Amino acid sequence: MKDKISIRIGNIEFCSLDACSGKFFACLTNSYSGKLEEYLSNGWVDNGDEYIRNDQSYGSINKRLFKEDQTKLVIAFLHYNQSNKCFELTTAGDNLLKIDNMHNFITVYKTANDLLNKSLKNNDIQAIK
Repeated sequence: MKDKISIRIGNIEFCSLDACSGKFFACLTNSYSGKLEEYLSNGWVDNGDEYIRNDQSYGSINKRLFKEDQTKLVIAFLHYNQSNKCFELTTAGDNLLKIDNMHNFITVYKTANDLLNKSLKNNDIQAIK
């Protein structure tokens, strides 16, 4: 495969990891976006590194999270199964059940599967033996 595959419809995204696998994501509104100051005024502490911390809950949050409008939830993986000669879908826990538009997921899944199979038939995938 010459280039990585990236597909997005609505809030469902697929990104190939390599020639024979990829991940599906649900792109969700980030509830932390723009709220760093709010957290700091509510007992969270910035020690100057990449995290803020709360000593009462022993928690930490990466400050980068406060800058992003969206977060990505991994919902599934697509891997080539050599013995079955096909790409197989594996879900990430029950995350697939959390998406709001199954039609978009099916469309992205079908498109990703078709593109990876096309690459396979064009002998672009050489890592599979």
